[in-house]
Amino acid sequence: MVLVHHLMMDKVYPKIFFLFLLSWLPFVSHVWSGNIVGAGPDVVSTLWGMWWFQYEGVGSIFGAQSTVLNYPFGATGVVLAPSSAMVWSLSDYLLGVGYALLLASWIQVVLLVWACALLAKKMDGDWFFAALTPLIGTYLFFGIGEGSLVAIACAPLVFGLYSLIRQQEGSWLHSIFTGFCMVWMALENPYLAPILPIFTSWKWVMAGKNRAKCTLSLLIGGAGVLYMAAMFGAAANPDYPREVAGQEVALLGRAWQIVDLPWARMEWSEFVWPETVRWTTGADNATQASGGRYLGLSVILLAIYGLKKSHSGRWMMLSVTGILLSMGSLMYGMAFPFLFLNHVMDVLARPLTQPTRYLCLAVIGFSICCSLAVVGMSQKQKISILVCFLLDSFFFGSLSLQLPQTTLPDIPCSLTGPTLLYPWDARDGELSQAQLYQLVHEKPAAHTGIASWALPEGKRAMDKVRGAGFGEGSSMIRFSQLYRLGYRWILSQEKLRGRGAKEERCGSYWVYELRKS
Repeated sequence: MVLVHHLMMDKVYPKIFFLFLLSWLPFVSHVWSGNIVGAGPDVVSTLWGMWWFQYEGVGSIFGAQSTVLNYPFGATGVVLAPSSAMVWSLSDYLLGVGYALLLASWIQVVLLVWACALLAKKMDGDWFFAALTPLIGTYLFFGIGEGSLVAIACAPLVFGLYSLIRQQEGSWLHSIFTGFCMVWMALENPYLAPILPIFTSWKWVMAGKNRAKCTLSLLIGGAGVLYMAAMFGAAANPDYPREVAGQEVALLGRAWQIVDLPWARMEWSEFVWPETVRWTTGADNATQASGGRYLGLSVILLAIYGLKKSHSGRWMMLSVTGILLSMGSLMYGMAFPFLFLNHVMDVLARPLTQPTRYLCLAVIGFSICCSLAVVGMSQKQKISILVCFLLDSFFFGSLSLQLPQTTLPDIPCSLTGPTLLYPWDARDGELSQAQLYQLVHEKPAAHTGIASWALPEGKRAMDKVRGAGFGEGSSMIRFSQLYRLGYRWILSQEKLRGRGAKEERCGSYWVYELRKS
């Protein structure tokens, strides 16, 4: 209680230290192990995307044709969350894969916390409670452990809202920065790309004759977002995600496509009431993730109490919008807002599959509402709220989570050319394992990278590899045919049958050096 008492005093540094500690605690086990934070296909594909960014260079932010995947045909890809990719790429050389991802994950959390504090201070709210609110529920840290960094990347939106509010102070730099944040948000997380332009357009309508600064923001941001949309559209796999969801609903005399994944929709009770958290650990249970969308009952009650403050209404509307969008296209037989938003996104770039990523909006809105709610309260009341927050976090929220870990494989020998993996490249649906191994051997591979990336029409490396007998349970692999495709090595967990390769041992693996005949 002494610590809590000191936190409620007007000293800044104890509060910053406390927020620092609270943001690190969910990662404690990873600090000691050095393993990869999180598990499941989304986490691995995002980590692999960071490695791909490091491999291809900064130019890959804006899309790049690469043959390090789907070798030898390649694919067109765009890295998501480029700021995290940059952090990971630079720190990987010093810290290694696992610690670099841990640092990038923590920085994303800190950016959001800092942005919410900055925005709340501008709104005359309590910056400490604004920064504390996102750390209470499970959403942020569950997103890191289950959905990867892209799932929680929303700090550019908050910075953009902050600069949008400050435009009235007279500096044109805020207008330019608002436009920059629109482009930054589109790069980090395409799901949230329309939000800041919508806010800026609303302010433009309400500004009357003083629209010049909003106009500049919209011109800069609009041009950038449209360019990003064209870039993502050019790099998008035309068969994704319709091949996953592929449903339609008749509404208003037309057929609307439903492409959001059923397990990525939120139920009414999830954000209010904690549920048992189930993590995705691999391709076999990729559809069974649940829980982790709890925003904190104490947070929601305080945010509702904050509605008595005049500025809270708009932020509560932002939270409600995020919650409604996170419920997907269809709920209880009714069309929800995500259905119509996805139609717009389909026209501009590609449709979206994971509506729960819009819960970021609820986190931001509740943060500001809570910061306004405590203004004018006594120190004793603030202490009581802080204790409730911490108990909520410890028993049901972020401090109750045990984030899963993924171990990077060890390859004790050096491979010097394009490499196939057995049995992972010989199976369908084992993309994550192939990506993890490529992080270690760093050579061109047959897997198709990120599912939404565009492959050359009719040129899928796995089809050619299967044609050479490289499939699980194959009686004879034609090594020479694989050599003609451009592959030089096979790393296998078991002894293979075939001719035209030099066989060696590599720790617990069998290694095959492919030859012409």
